[in-house]
Amino acid sequence: MKTFALVDCNNFYVSCERVFNPKIRKKPVVVLSNNDGCVVARSQEAKQIGIPMGIPFFKIKHLIPEYDLKAFSSNYALYADMSKRVMKILSSFSPEMEIYSIDEAFLDFSNSGFDLEKYSQKIKSTVFQYTGLPVSIGIAPTKTLAKIAGLIAKKNQTSGIFIFNKAEKNDAHLKNFPVENIWGVGKKSAFYLKAKGIYTALQLKNTPTYILKSKMGIHCEKMISELNSIVSYPLESQPLNTKQIRSSRTFPGPVKDKEMIKEAVALYASTGGQKLRNQKLKAGCITVFLKSGKYLNNPVFDSETIIFKTPENNTGSLITAALKCVELIFNQAISYKKAGILLGDLCSETKVQSVFFDKKDHIVSDKLMKTFDKINDKFGNHVIGFGSCAVKKEAPWKVRCEKKSPSYTTDWNQIPRVK
Repeated sequence: MKTFALVDCNNFYVSCERVFNPKIRKKPVVVLSNNDGCVVARSQEAKQIGIPMGIPFFKIKHLIPEYDLKAFSSNYALYADMSKRVMKILSSFSPEMEIYSIDEAFLDFSNSGFDLEKYSQKIKSTVFQYTGLPVSIGIAPTKTLAKIAGLIAKKNQTSGIFIFNKAEKNDAHLKNFPVENIWGVGKKSAFYLKAKGIYTALQLKNTPTYILKSKMGIHCEKMISELNSIVSYPLESQPLNTKQIRSSRTFPGPVKDKEMIKEAVALYASTGGQKLRNQKLKAGCITVFLKSGKYLNNPVFDSETIIFKTPENNTGSLITAALKCVELIFNQAISYKKAGILLGDLCSETKVQSVFFDKKDHIVSDKLMKTFDKINDKFGNHVIGFGSCAVKKEAPWKVRCEKKSPSYTTDWNQIPRVK
């Protein structure tokens, strides 16, 4: 019998902040989106004082003195590194694992033959011992039921573990589980299901598929099968091939200066190149886009694409192409609010089709980028870079992150010191 375990880090962004800052462990904490705009993560204490997800930060600033609320800018370097550590630990507990998101992973416990409760406790204690991060674990015969079990496990503060193992016990929990919280049910689907009188997971489980299939398609049929403990979504241990890489940001304020736009786009192209090399990919083309504010009377969206003779992941080549695109689409009369790059036509760096008349020495280029990445990996991100990116320069197009915590695990200069 198939058995899936969903391991989910509790309040992941907040928990990462608390690992290195014990003073905030029992206080209400929120993590903010880019430009310190909206709340994207909350501690349990923040939820209890009524802070909703997605609320603009300026609307809750008055709670800071009243509740000693702590707010942090998103520290993606820290979160990504902590995620890698958790996933490496989890991979040692199961031969098959699917990394579902930055803070979630499915493990295959099928035919394991051991006590699932004790094994799950061992996973929890090991992750906490090595990373300081609390996790909850939901176990079930399908991934959809495992997601539900995971949400139930989060509410079980004693063990943080929940196992679906008996049909009658399962139905008792599904009877009280809102249909809109089922994995894969969006707002429109939830509205349609409720219009049909389906308000809980148990009601959906017992609904004949032909009633809903014409409107919701094969996805609904698979969902109902999964609720009935029939596997429709197997474990995807191999990640899906990336089709496109995007790097973009919304500016804190409008930008009309072309040189500033170039600096921003150059930095995004540099970030895109690093992502390509990390995934051992090359891009066949690059697209640059510029957008004005969406609330203007006539919002503007301009883009330009350059196709490479031979697929590239060299940062210098990507930046050169990106800056050419800016020259072609920039309009001095427009105040831009967002810029970004898209890298498309991706292929493996080992399967690049050479062009006979291509004069560039790609072997030397690849070696240069490997050296470039090794230096930045060893001594910290952006230790060396391209001048056009203006990494060290203060600029109005840069993301506002006034409350960012140190990069404790990825920057030698920011490692915590014991006095």
